Amino acid sequence: MLSYLQLRRSMAFNRWNTSIRLRVMLEYVAFTTLVFFFASVIVYYFDFWTAVAIDYLFILVAVIIFGFYRTSVINRDLLELKRNLIKYKNNLLAQNSDLDVSTKEINDLGDELKGFILQLQTCERKKRITDQAHAQYNDEMTTILSHFMYYISHVLRTPLNSIRWAVELLKNEEAGDITQAQRELLDQLENDSVKLAGVATELQDTLVVIRGKQIHAHPQVCHPLTIIDKVAGQWAVPAHRKNLQLVWDHPGEPMKTFTADCQLIQRALNFVVDNAVRYTPEGKTIAITITEINQAISPAQRKKMHIPPKLKKAGLVIAVVDQGIGIPKSELGHVFDPFFRASNAKDQWVDAKGLGLTLARAILHQHGGEIWLVSQKGKGTIAYLYIPKN
Repeated sequence: MLSYLQLRRSMAFNRWNTSIRLRVMLEYVAFTTLVFFFASVIVYYFDFWTAVAIDYLFILVAVIIFGFYRTSVINRDLLELKRNLIKYKNNLLAQNSDLDVSTKEINDLGDELKGFILQLQTCERKKRITDQAHAQYNDEMTTILSHFMYYISHVLRTPLNSIRWAVELLKNEEAGDITQAQRELLDQLENDSVKLAGVATELQDTLVVIRGKQIHAHPQVCHPLTIIDKVAGQWAVPAHRKNLQLVWDHPGEPMKTFTADCQLIQRALNFVVDNAVRYTPEGKTIAITITEINQAISPAQRKKMHIPPKLKKAGLVIAVVDQGIGIPKSELGHVFDPFFRASNAKDQWVDAKGLGLTLARAILHQHGGEIWLVSQKGKGTIAYLYIPKN
């Protein structure tokens, strides 16, 4: 037995590609003719009020049938349009393929939508080609720039070393006596050359990290307290000059050693303390603490130090707590990006490059460690450095 839709498609009347207005008009003429004929027959055989009641019921049933018929036809055409558009979008139909619909308006709509889809596909192909070309160009430019900057930072080392060597000879008076004023100028020159050499090193290491490579390391047995002692001692004088109180909460019990490049770990901590000193106002405090955590980290300990869920190994956590300007919450996700500086940090007259946290994270990741920040704008920042024991 044929289904309703198969029967509709087999009818010659349905194959007409006529407008909905014409179809409705023809159906209305057929409907009124049928109603008039049926009403005449009923009136002939029954009394007036019985005929009116029967005619009313007939008209109600006829309206429901014709309404269902018309909505079924339109619904079938819309479903056919939807199926063909999906096939056309997936390149399963040709552009000039015809729709099996019975109304002209839906057929015209299908043609317009097919043209619109074709235009979108063309634009998408052009955009994809353009994006690929731009991405390739950006990659090439980034590679050229990184090679150039790496070369510049490498070349800077030779004259800087020569300057430092010459300054040392002059300070030792191997080239003749010098006055106190000259010694002070030489001290300033030596400090600036050391600072510039550090910038070249940071830039070179950052470019190594950007390329996806690792910083050259020399693993050895490290004593965490010794590392913190060196960093705290290095920043004691700069902190004092800025009227900051640098507190190193030295634990009473001995800490276990770990294997890593001690110099690199010290550099990572140095970057963090550097930021704390730079962005903490005068009269405030910077505190350094160290905590030993076991493999089974307690929920209270994890919550207190905001330890990420992925860290489950035993290790050491060094915390640097400052009372500085803090970092806006919306910008915390970018603090480890190269050359990034928070919006409120840019308002400070601070000589900073935005590379310290980038290198600190790269160093710790290289050693299987992690770094994370907890900060509130205007109230300070806590930087946690995790170092695995093994």
